[in-house]
Amino acid sequence: MVTKLGVAYFLFASLVATYVFLAVKRWWEWTRDLESDRREEGKRTLANRGKPSTKRLSIIIPAYNEEKRLPAVLTETLRYLVRRRDREGASFTYEVIVVDDGSTDQTAVKAWLCAKELGAEDAVRVYQMSRNSGKGAAVRTGMLNAEGDLLLMMDADGATELSHGLEALEFSLCSRHIKKTKGGSGGGAVGGGNGGGGGGRVGRGGGVGGSKRKKDGQPPAGIIQQAGGYSHLSQQRLAAFGSRAHLEQEDIVTKRTKLRNFAMHGFHLLVFLVVGGSIRDTQCGFKLFTRAAAAELFRHQRLKRWCFDVEVIHIAQRLKVPIVEVQVKWEEKEGSKLKFLHVFHMTLELLTIFVCYNLRFWRVKALSD
Repeated sequence: MVTKLGVAYFLFASLVATYVFLAVKRWWEWTRDLESDRREEGKRTLANRGKPSTKRLSIIIPAYNEEKRLPAVLTETLRYLVRRRDREGASFTYEVIVVDDGSTDQTAVKAWLCAKELGAEDAVRVYQMSRNSGKGAAVRTGMLNAEGDLLLMMDADGATELSHGLEALEFSLCSRHIKKTKGGSGGGAVGGGNGGGGGGRVGRGGGVGGSKRKKDGQPPAGIIQQAGGYSHLSQQRLAAFGSRAHLEQEDIVTKRTKLRNFAMHGFHLLVFLVVGGSIRDTQCGFKLFTRAAAAELFRHQRLKRWCFDVEVIHIAQRLKVPIVEVQVKWEEKEGSKLKFLHVFHMTLELLTIFVCYNLRFWRVKALSD
């Protein structure tokens, strides 16, 4: 009896060990594939990253099966850009990059038709990925092919109000640079969004940037000129992240499904363990980068799906790229693609960030090194 029981335990332990070995082996192969894809993307976009900007602003919109929502968002975006060009003058040039992440509907066609109807064919570029790779892959493709001094990533659902959000992020980003050049923050460290001390950490600016801009009534061109102009700003390593953290205490959370709230709180805990709590909302799909920052951060990005935002923050911490966090106007939109099984994939990606960067399986190297 003892012998049979011992054999049963041995077989069970062997099965478990085999399963664990195969799982780790598959995970390792997956991380190697991610690294290989990153290098290939880097080679394809090297020429663009090495040349001067040709636009003042690039807006990158990742889209997957968004034929219904994208036209309205694209129309609103282009009309805002035209109004801003009329306000700032012909020197304000722009482009909108729609990255179709292997959609099975008419997302790319709708984007082209919308641009044509508005007479904006020259201002809109559409990239079609050969297969669905994930939002992170689409954003990376857009960022590394963009030609702007400033690069904005925004979701295709239009959940964030563009005019308020973009100008609030620009204001906070420029204010951070102005205070840094005046000696208001630590030399090059990743500092607070209100221009506070460095200390090597990513900081948040709360709602200071947006609210102050509205109070002063200052157009974005004014604060950008104070920061040295678009061309000068593009060479600085800075980023500004839109934030919905102020909405967590409001009714918007109660309107979400239990699944989304459960995933949100669990995700926040894991994010805190991986990159700390300096950025309260890592997943808001509204982020602004200077050209220099985008080149540094996205050429290192490996993850393609849910947690690429967290990886970008982790890379910024290692490269000491300052990030300010700014409150934006945001509303819940129907059509979320989050499913229960995605929670497990998000957890895997967060653990992968922690393991691969801390054990130096994935390395980060500044362009100047």
